[in-house]
Amino acid sequence: MPETAASILPLVQVTIAPITDAERAGAMTALAPILDRYGAGEDRVPRTDLASASGIFLRADAHARLPDVRERWRALPAAEFDVGCLDALRPLAVGCREVRAAVSSFDAQLTAAKVPLALATEATAHKQRVMRYVDYQLSGNPALAREIADIRSGTGYLDLESDLRRLAVLVRSQEAVLAQDRFFAPDDAAACTRLADALAAELATDAAAPSDWLTRVQTAVYRCYHLEVMPTAAWLFRKTPSALAYYPSVYRGGPRSRAASGDAPDLADAPLDADIPTEPITA
Repeated sequence: MPETAASILPLVQVTIAPITDAERAGAMTALAPILDRYGAGEDRVPRTDLASASGIFLRADAHARLPDVRERWRALPAAEFDVGCLDALRPLAVGCREVRAAVSSFDAQLTAAKVPLALATEATAHKQRVMRYVDYQLSGNPALAREIADIRSGTGYLDLESDLRRLAVLVRSQEAVLAQDRFFAPDDAAACTRLADALAAELATDAAAPSDWLTRVQTAVYRCYHLEVMPTAAWLFRKTPSALAYYPSVYRGGPRSRAASGDAPDLADAPLDADIPTEPITA
């Protein structure tokens, strides 16, 4: 949709402030109250690419800090929009990186020493085998296809445990369809649960495992950005598609506002610490 004269604000240059050492050092402290407020209450949320989400939040935060833009956000009724979600964007951006680093480090240590090779091999092979017939039989259903794609994207042992549990639920709920596949085995769902429990026992540590942080961050991303900021931006900037490019989906295959339509540049994959955009945008 073309931008009308009434909807155009002065052209501005949006620059992302680099993440400071102080922000990195205090990331988890700053993140804690956000997770207390937004990081619970959902039974299951889509898996988030934390690196990509961090970049998206930095850009959205930089745009939302523009004085005229901030005024538009804060003019929204509190009953319609939780402005705390806007204030959470930068701490979430920094926190996503720190949690991602912690998960990667923890998973690397597990790879080296924690999870027995036989268990890792069996669990991985079982996931792959079940995924093949689940994908073949169920991918025609859009809702199930998204769930399957999200399960497929998992990496590392923390994801593997979660993926097996999700597969167990999927196989049980769709057994009437899946049982027709020649690769289906009646005990596949039970095996998924058994292997997930075995992985959980190996992953259990008092303080080292970041899985709780990971789950809560993914929930906060879903509740704070996906359910609040992104849909509100879609309405607030519906007549200024260049501004909408700063509020894309954090999920693979999700909507990227109007950026995907060609009305505005898609900024979701730009370098995380780059100043963007290269040309002024309409805020």
